[in-house]
Amino acid sequence: MLKKYYILLLVLIIPFLSHSQEGFPVNGVNDVRENHYAFINANIIIDYKTKLENGILVIKNGMIISVGKDVPIPEGIRVFDLQGNYV
Repeated sequence: MLKKYYILLLVLIIPFLSHSQEGFPVNGVNDVRENHYAFINANIIIDYKTKLENGILVIKNGMIISVGKDVPIPEGIRVFDLQGNYV
């Protein structure tokens, strides 16, 4: 009877132990912070024919959120003035 409890205990504990550690390396930079940036006064190349002068580019966690001239900039994010440099 006691042997059945040990087996049951092992069956319940082993899944928790196996998921407690990461079993693979993280490729690239392991940064868990939320990155939210706005680039203003930038010359933005949208495609090979389209160039947006003095535009705004908003990026959140590596994804482009919005691009344009009259894009609202959310509060509390880092704003970089590119002063006419190209993106």
